[in-house]
Amino acid sequence: MSQLLSSLTHLDTLCIEVDDDSPGLWKALHGLKIKSLILSGRHGYLNVKHAETIALSLSSLKQLEKLSIFLRTYIDIKLPQSLKYLNIYCVALLPSELHEFVGTLSACTRTVESNLEFGCASFNDVRVKPIPPD
Repeated sequence: MSQLLSSLTHLDTLCIEVDDDSPGLWKALHGLKIKSLILSGRHGYLNVKHAETIALSLSSLKQLEKLSIFLRTYIDIKLPQSLKYLNIYCVALLPSELHEFVGTLSACTRTVESNLEFGCASFNDVRVKPIPPD
């Protein structure tokens, strides 16, 4: 996978839909010269098991300007300084994770246009009950 991706020298945008995240995939992304990256799971959202590896790979993308990532649960991502647009879609996000995300954004030295979408719900037994946005 690494050889294949690194051989695509004129690649501007990369959209990856995966069944399972694997360290090999995230290592293959490391250092690519792409401007736009979209990461999602085969059924919509990624269930990330190797958060450190994906975070390192994302931070190594020095020309990345736009990142869209669909996550089942929030992970701490390291944003490259070249990033201008960020879209994160989370199925589950705790208040502490939102605080962490805001901290990550405030560490950026450039302006990053961001969009964060998440749902508010509580679990009671096996049922999910929506929580009003207010």
